[in-house]
Amino acid sequence: MKPRKLIILGAILLFLFSCATSSKFMPSGRPHPRKNPGQEVEIYRTAPHEVKYKELGVITAQKDNGGNWLWSWALLFVPMAFLTVDYEDVVPLLKEEGRKAGADAVIDIQIQSKNSWHTKLTGSAIVYE
Repeated sequence: MKPRKLIILGAILLFLFSCATSSKFMPSGRPHPRKNPGQEVEIYRTAPHEVKYKELGVITAQKDNGGNWLWSWALLFVPMAFLTVDYEDVVPLLKEEGRKAGADAVIDIQIQSKNSWHTKLTGSAIVYE
């Protein structure tokens, strides 16, 4: 195969199998100092009842595998199990955005939208008192 055809084929495959991720933090009050890169942010699907905390704001995170009209063609050649985006795939984005917001944990995680190639989660960033 000629180099030009390989480049074009590579660009098409990259377009088809690209993943998009995004996350954002919407503060509800004053900014809080960021956590260091090595510090862990805890994840709770519901609010922890045993500790007191203060809410910093809301985090939204999403991950998409493709999502464009050409992506449907990939389903003909690649098993669906390799293309799905699950809750666990988006949690690292929540943790990273929580760390940037200075949160000790992200709680009350809700699935805002989900299908085979897209998952969007929201949660509240908190600091322990």
